[in-house]
Amino acid sequence: MNVISNPWLLAVFGCAVVYTIGALCAKRALGAGATVWQVNFAANMAMSILYVPFWFGVDFTNIFKDGHKPILAAGAFFTGQLFTFAALRKGDVSVATPLLGAKVVFVAFIASFLFGDAVGMKWWLAAAICTCGIFLVTGAQPRTEAWRRHSATTALYSLTAALAYALTDTLIQHWAVDVGVITFLAVMFSFVGILTCCLYLPAVGLRQLVISPRRARKTLVGGALLLGAQNLVMAVAIRFSGDATAVNIVYSSRCVLSVVLAWATARWLGSREATLPRHILALRLAGALLLAGAIVMVVL
Repeated sequence: MNVISNPWLLAVFGCAVVYTIGALCAKRALGAGATVWQVNFAANMAMSILYVPFWFGVDFTNIFKDGHKPILAAGAFFTGQLFTFAALRKGDVSVATPLLGAKVVFVAFIASFLFGDAVGMKWWLAAAICTCGIFLVTGAQPRTEAWRRHSATTALYSLTAALAYALTDTLIQHWAVDVGVITFLAVMFSFVGILTCCLYLPAVGLRQLVISPRRARKTLVGGALLLGAQNLVMAVAIRFSGDATAVNIVYSSRCVLSVVLAWATARWLGSREATLPRHILALRLAGALLLAGAIVMVVL
């Protein structure tokens, strides 16, 4: 299915670009003094607000019957968000975002463990390719203190986030049809907002969450809106494109885009990519291409 016959795929590629730009904005806001709590709060609340219109199509009967299912998915997504922004705060966008793509490989193993889905040989091969990609993205530098502080920790956080997102995708895949896609997404993202408020407000305080440093505000708000908007378009695209496989293939382009755009905007970000040798960035790009290839393999 191509873009001409399914224009939703063009929108999905736009989502991959917008996600990468949103992640770069979040990284810039963190570098300008915003806390990881402020960035996470802004992104989660933006998503919750953008999904409010979905409540007009909610089936309340299904909420009373199976409301726990989207709430569990909300918890998994909330965890993924927490570790995503922790990864962006700790390290490089060109490490964090490609590794998030590993979630597609994790989906197979979670689906097998929780729901008894069969795992074919291509999944094991994809896992091996994914491992090689992770090694190239994170292991292209000597194991110095700087490496442990940046790439290693960033990789751990990113892979934890990918695992949480994989659980989210698996729960949506197996439960959303029973609850109703619109109902599931409305409840899920509303509870993402509720969890964010219930956990962050007592721990950090409203003032510390909403009042960020002046020089970080524009990129903080812009990044949150971009991440929320692309998430909404992705959900709608999966619902109406009729080809979830093609959607996942196109969206995996963010693995490569993140390395290219992170390098191109490194000076604007003030990030480490501006000072890294080109051979390290080349190895990260090669690793991102392997990760994207593993994703394409498992969704075909």
